[in-house]
Amino acid sequence: MSGAIKVKGANLTLDNVRIAGFDTGVSAENSQMQMSNMDIRHNRVGLDLRSSRSHIMKSNISAYQIDILARDSPIQLIDTVVENIIVNGVTHFIRSQPVSININPFALLASAKEVLHTKDVGVKRAKLKK
Repeated sequence: MSGAIKVKGANLTLDNVRIAGFDTGVSAENSQMQMSNMDIRHNRVGLDLRSSRSHIMKSNISAYQIDILARDSPIQLIDTVVENIIVNGVTHFIRSQPVSININPFALLASAKEVLHTKDVGVKRAKLKK
């Protein structure tokens, strides 16, 4: 098995496509993706995103191991079913019902740097509460 769709340095628009039975459903690097009405199931990894922006609407992404694996890749999910997302090595679990969220790994990284480089314990606690 291998990947169903692989994109590098391009724009990709997919609508009403079913992808099943691959190691990776969609792999994107340095790309922009618009996906809607997708059914990405029974792949080892549903989406593998590297430095890519993704806008995913009204889709179902459920893989054997990882639904979405994102490295330095902002993701916007609208009315999409997804359970297991790994962003820059951090696992996020979302309920298996349609969700609408924005995931911006760069904002998370900036907040973490602020916490790490602050020596004042009170400031660290305040930043961590956010």
